[in-house]
Amino acid sequence: YNAGRGRVREWLGDRQGALADWDQASTAAPGQPEPYLMRGRVELDLGHCYQGEAEIKRAIKLASGYLAQGRQERTTQAVMLNLRGMAYSLLEQYRPALADLEAALALDSTAWAVHVNLARVYLAMGHREPALAALQQALTLRPAAVALIRRSAAFRALHDDPAFKRLLMQARNGQRVAGNGRS
Repeated sequence: YNAGRGRVREWLGDRQGALADWDQASTAAPGQPEPYLMRGRVELDLGHCYQGEAEIKRAIKLASGYLAQGRQERTTQAVMLNLRGMAYSLLEQYRPALADLEAALALDSTAWAVHVNLARVYLAMGHREPALAALQQALTLRPAAVALIRRSAAFRALHDDPAFKRLLMQARNGQRVAGNGRS
C-alpha cells in the first residue's frame, strides 16, 4: 500500500510524502528492493547524492540476493531484474543495466515497463534507434503508457524527434503503433 501511495505522491510532486511512504514500506517489508530504489531515485532528484546512491545500492543488493535464491517464478525474476536494471541505470552503470533489462525481457517479453526502462538506458547510452524501438514495443503492449513516456524527463531529448512524436500520436489515437513511429 505505502509503496503505491509513494509513487502517486511522487507523481503529484509531493516528494517528502513519497519518501515517508517508502520509509514505511521498507519498514513493513525490509527485504523488498522497490522502496529503496524509489527512495534512492527521489533522493538523487533532491540533490542528496550520497543518500540516493546508498539507497539504490541497497536495492541492488536486495534484488541480487533475491535472484541468487533461484527459486522464483519467471515473472518474479523478471521484476527483480527490472528493478536492479533501473537501479544500475540511476547509478549510470549502463552495461549491467542493459544486461539485466534484456534478461528480464527474455523471461517476460510482455512487460511493457521493462521496454520503457530499456529505452531509457539506450537513450542514455546515445542509441536513439534502439530506444525508439523499445518505446514502440512498450506502446504496443500498453498504449496508456503514452502519458508516462511523454512526461518522463528521460525522453526529453526525443521531444522534437518526428518518429517519437508519431509513436505518441499513434498510441494516443488508439492506432497500431508502427515500428519506430514511421508509418
